Amino acid sequence: MTDNNQDRTKQIKKHITKGGRFYGKKTEHVQGNLAPGTDKALQPYFDMMARVCNQWALFEMTLDQTIWGLVDATPSYAACLTSNMGSSHQKLKAANALLTIWPDTQELVKRVNKLSGGLEKVVRKRNRVIHDPIGYDPENQLVLAYRSIADKKEDFGWGIADIHEYRNTNAEIKKLLDNFSTLSNDILSHVSSQKKPMPLHFDRP
Repeated sequence: MTDNNQDRTKQIKKHITKGGRFYGKKTEHVQGNLAPGTDKALQPYFDMMARVCNQWALFEMTLDQTIWGLVDATPSYAACLTSNMGSSHQKLKAANALLTIWPDTQELVKRVNKLSGGLEKVVRKRNRVIHDPIGYDPENQLVLAYRSIADKKEDFGWGIADIHEYRNTNAEIKKLLDNFSTLSNDILSHVSSQKKPMPLHFDRP
């Protein structure tokens, strides 16, 4: 880079470090992933996006399978419920509620609550990796990510994408998956060893 470009890059990085995002005219210089010469720069980010997507899909699959076991229903039937539950938060709440119906699940309920407490932080990081588009600034040879959110504080515009953040997010999701897989195995093992809860019967008027 020329001296002017180096100064420009330092200016952008200083702005980002202070918590801001460089936007406005800067967006005119951002090229999409199909622009010539950008594939090599963007590929590591695409790789991490794919890993994050797959790890999260595995987490949701494990969560669904846990609920299927708790309702003691054929997966094809139970999937009609879990596929319409929406967020992972809602599914964890449902799993916890179902756990309380089974006997001797107090410790398992505590473990689910503990895992639920840290879920929001991971979800936020996952959302940034998945929903923030990236582009390449050829003038300054920088990979940039675009944000347009106002959660607690405004965060708007193009900023420097940090590959370490993507890797850390993937590692956190992998840890979440590992922890919940262990918990799911314990839940399903416990349920399979218990007598099924008595079904509810309602008298029709």
